[in-house]
Amino acid sequence: MQNYLYKLEFETPVHFGSDIAGIGLENNSLNCHADTFFSALCHEVLALNGESELKEFIKDAQDGNFLISDLFPYNKSDLFLPKPFLLTDRKENNTQDEENSSALKKKMKKLEFIPVTKWSKYIDFLKNGGKLPFEPEKFAESELYSKVSIPRNDLDEDGKDQDNKLYSVGANIFKDNCGLYFIVCLQNEEQKNKFDKIITSLGYSGIGGKRTSGYGKFKLRDDTIELDYKNYAYESDKELAILFNNTENPDYFMAMSCIFPSDKDKETDFHEGFYGLIPRQGFVSSSTYSDIPLKRNPLSMFNSGSCFKQKLEGSIPDVSNNGKHPVYRYGKALMIGITL
Repeated sequence: MQNYLYKLEFETPVHFGSDIAGIGLENNSLNCHADTFFSALCHEVLALNGESELKEFIKDAQDGNFLISDLFPYNKSDLFLPKPFLLTDRKENNTQDEENSSALKKKMKKLEFIPVTKWSKYIDFLKNGGKLPFEPEKFAESELYSKVSIPRNDLDEDGKDQDNKLYSVGANIFKDNCGLYFIVCLQNEEQKNKFDKIITSLGYSGIGGKRTSGYGKFKLRDDTIELDYKNYAYESDKELAILFNNTENPDYFMAMSCIFPSDKDKETDFHEGFYGLIPRQGFVSSSTYSDIPLKRNPLSMFNSGSCFKQKLEGSIPDVSNNGKHPVYRYGKALMIGITL
């Protein structure tokens, strides 16, 4: 299995739903979770190659022969990792430094992503305190767009005319030289060639919400990079490859994708880890699933950035609910090693 890095350069605004349950379309997230991305890939495989290819694509993922990360931001000079859910025992520090200031506490609360080239310094900062070794980056501008919802039927249940309704959608517009990247783990060159065609086609369809309004369209930025810490083009690629290669005896394994534990994973002592949970729910978008809109069975998943003492496997549960075919929620584990 080999890890590949893909960078997406967005040509239109993009909307990803918030992790907070009950938040409307006005709010959106900067990054895209692996399960959302996997769903978009499945729809594209079906449109391009039909149902038999889709079943093969899903089976590869179920068997662990295809793994993907969440989508995280990049800028002109660096790649960014999710802030780890990690607490460490700090050494005694009697100096008056920035760690005791309210400004740093506010900065840390808002901090979401860590530049990979500053990763070691950030881990040292967690252990020893001091000054945050970088300034938080802003990758995109958030905009609010007004939309009109037109009712499908002229009359409501009481026979009265239905009015058009106004609503707002939040979207991100990425700055120049900024976008989102992801890591995919593939078996061989044949599988990679197939995936390249899928991801290129998906760029025209778009990812995230409001694709019918033209949101989420992208193109690939630069060539695909094979992660190799011995043979690399940029320092950020090297540092990321080192983290993926750190699997022998790290202190923790950190999730690079949202994870739904497998039966084997449930034997893990999660109390030894540090993690965040995100709710995953919503309607099934397949036109063949049901004659009326139906919701998926809701579940909670470990968020990317969650840290565990053991490497997890993850799973892809069926979250269908009285529909005509299975609906799979991607929850396989792609992890890096953290040494404290």
